[in-house]
Amino acid sequence: MSFRLPPLNALHGFEAAARLGSFKAAADELHVTASAISHQVKNLEDHLCMALFRRDGRGLTLTGAGDAYRHRIHEALARLAQATADIRQGSAAVTLGIVAEAIVTERVLPLCAPSLRAGPAPLDRPADLAGHVLIHARNRLQWPAWLAARGLADLGVRREMWVDRSSAAIDAAVKGLGVILESDFLAADELAEDRLMPALGRVEDAVPEDAYFLVSREPSSTEGPIAAFRQWLKRELAGDRTLS
Repeated sequence: MSFRLPPLNALHGFEAAARLGSFKAAADELHVTASAISHQVKNLEDHLCMALFRRDGRGLTLTGAGDAYRHRIHEALARLAQATADIRQGSAAVTLGIVAEAIVTERVLPLCAPSLRAGPAPLDRPADLAGHVLIHARNRLQWPAWLAARGLADLGVRREMWVDRSSAAIDAAVKGLGVILESDFLAADELAEDRLMPALGRVEDAVPEDAYFLVSREPSSTEGPIAAFRQWLKRELAGDRTLS
């Protein structure tokens, strides 16, 4: 349905002027000039092809049509305001109808190059990380949170490096530049080829978590393009990735 409506600011200006009885009072309420309210009302009257106010030396008086229109416009603006308040407060329920299916789990743990692990600086317990370069990337688990969970929030780390993404962090770790806190899923090739290894303990010591999801419309189907994409994605991941 197409709605042929006058400008909303003209309706606001008219409603305020009609309710308050003057362009000046309406202008003060809407934080505009009285001249702007006058122009808005004139544009609205031109749009409707009828007068809404009688203008004389004593002020403004609504015409019969203007009075009837004022009540309807006031109700409509009140409903718009309520609908806006409802959606902002979340009281308007919206059902998206989607399903999120976990397809990949990962373990996030400290990783480093074998040469660094075998180097002169010890790396036998979490506190030993203070003697190494910690490489930071933008991932879901950051070094401060990992250290704090092990009672090492105040660990005196002397050297740190920041990169934009996990791929850059992995490359830096492979070159022996420091220790990364990274996903075994994203570093799977480097781990399999022994270019990276757990800096502390074993990969299996870290807790696996659902990390990547396939989100689709409800209900889930075993046929159609979504099902075909799901099957293809799982085949691609099945080689050396952990699937749910």
